[in-house]
Amino acid sequence: ITLQCGNGWVGLPKEAPFDAIHVGAAASQLPTELALQLGLGGVLVVPVGQSGGVQALLKVQRVNTTSASKFVWNDYHVERWGGVRYVPLIHS
Repeated sequence: ITLQCGNGWVGLPKEAPFDAIHVGAAASQLPTELALQLGLGGVLVVPVGQSGGVQALLKVQRVNTTSASKFVWNDYHVERWGGVRYVPLIHS
Protein backbone atom coordinates (compact mmCIF):
# COMPACT_ATOMS: atom_id res chain seq x y z
CA ILE A 1 0.00 0.00 0.00
CA THR A 2 1.29 3.45 -0.94
CA LEU A 3 -0.22 6.58 0.58
CA GLN A 4 0.29 10.01 -0.95
CA CYS A 5 -0.30 13.47 0.47
CA GLY A 6 -0.44 16.13 -2.22
CA ASN A 7 -2.26 16.80 -5.45
CA GLY A 8 -4.65 13.87 -5.70
CA TRP A 9 -5.42 14.65 -9.33
CA VAL A 10 -1.89 13.68 -10.40
CA GLY A 11 -1.38 10.37 -8.58
CA LEU A 12 1.97 8.58 -8.73
CA PRO A 13 2.76 8.13 -12.43
CA LYS A 14 6.35 7.01 -11.72
CA GLU A 15 5.00 4.07 -9.67
CA ALA A 16 2.34 2.99 -12.22
CA PRO A 17 0.78 0.69 -13.24
CA PHE A 18 -1.51 0.01 -10.27
CA ASP A 19 -3.93 -2.82 -9.61
CA ALA A 20 -6.14 -0.53 -7.52
CA ILE A 21 -6.47 3.18 -6.71
CA HIS A 22 -8.87 4.55 -4.07
CA VAL A 23 -9.56 8.28 -3.95
CA GLY A 24 -10.82 9.49 -0.57
CA ALA A 25 -12.18 12.84 -1.76
CA ALA A 26 -14.69 13.82 -4.45
CA ALA A 27 -13.42 14.83 -7.87
CA SER A 28 -15.54 17.28 -9.87
CA GLN A 29 -15.01 15.03 -12.90
CA LEU A 30 -13.34 11.68 -13.54
CA PRO A 31 -9.60 12.11 -12.83
CA THR A 32 -8.31 10.71 -16.11
CA GLU A 33 -4.65 11.02 -15.07
CA LEU A 34 -5.37 8.51 -12.32
CA ALA A 35 -7.29 6.18 -14.65
CA LEU A 36 -4.30 6.16 -17.02
CA GLN A 37 -2.16 4.83 -14.15
CA LEU A 38 -4.21 1.62 -13.90
CA GLY A 39 -2.81 -1.60 -15.25
CA LEU A 40 -5.00 -3.80 -17.41
CA GLY A 41 -7.77 -5.08 -15.13
CA GLY A 42 -6.96 -2.43 -12.51
CA VAL A 43 -9.74 -0.64 -10.62
CA LEU A 44 -10.16 3.01 -9.62
CA VAL A 45 -12.77 3.75 -6.94
CA VAL A 46 -13.57 7.46 -6.87
CA PRO A 47 -16.46 9.71 -5.83
CA VAL A 48 -17.33 12.13 -8.64
CA GLY A 49 -19.58 15.17 -8.42
CA GLN A 50 -19.89 18.74 -7.23
CA SER A 51 -18.90 19.81 -3.73
CA GLY A 52 -21.81 20.17 -1.32
CA GLY A 53 -24.11 17.84 -3.22
CA VAL A 54 -24.55 14.15 -3.78
CA GLN A 55 -21.70 12.57 -5.69
CA ALA A 56 -21.59 9.25 -7.53
CA LEU A 57 -19.22 6.59 -6.23
CA LEU A 58 -17.68 5.12 -9.39
CA LYS A 59 -15.82 1.89 -10.01
CA VAL A 60 -13.65 2.39 -13.09
CA GLN A 61 -11.93 -0.71 -14.47
CA ARG A 62 -9.33 -0.66 -17.21
CA VAL A 63 -10.36 -3.25 -19.80
CA ASN A 64 -8.11 -2.25 -22.70
CA THR A 65 -4.93 -0.28 -23.37
CA THR A 66 -5.47 1.58 -26.63
CA SER A 67 -3.13 4.35 -25.45
CA ALA A 68 -0.72 4.55 -22.52
CA SER A 69 -0.65 8.37 -22.54
CA LYS A 70 -4.12 9.47 -23.74
CA PHE A 71 -7.41 8.70 -21.97
CA VAL A 72 -9.76 6.68 -24.22
CA TRP A 73 -13.26 6.05 -22.77
CA ASN A 74 -13.56 2.68 -24.54
CA ASP A 75 -10.59 1.41 -22.52
CA TYR A 76 -12.64 1.59 -19.30
CA HIS A 77 -15.77 0.00 -17.86
CA VAL A 78 -17.54 2.36 -15.44
CA GLU A 79 -20.08 1.29 -12.80
CA ARG A 80 -22.02 3.66 -10.55
CA TRP A 81 -22.20 2.28 -7.01
CA GLY A 82 -24.60 4.84 -5.56
CA GLY A 83 -24.73 8.30 -4.03
CA VAL A 84 -22.18 9.53 -1.49
CA ARG A 85 -20.93 12.79 0.03
CA TYR A 86 -17.19 13.39 0.26
CA VAL A 87 -15.00 16.44 0.81
CA PRO A 88 -13.63 17.91 -2.45
CA LEU A 89 -10.44 16.63 -4.11
CA ILE A 90 -8.20 19.68 -4.30
CA HIS A 91 -5.44 20.75 -6.65
CA SER A 92 -2.26 21.77 -4.87
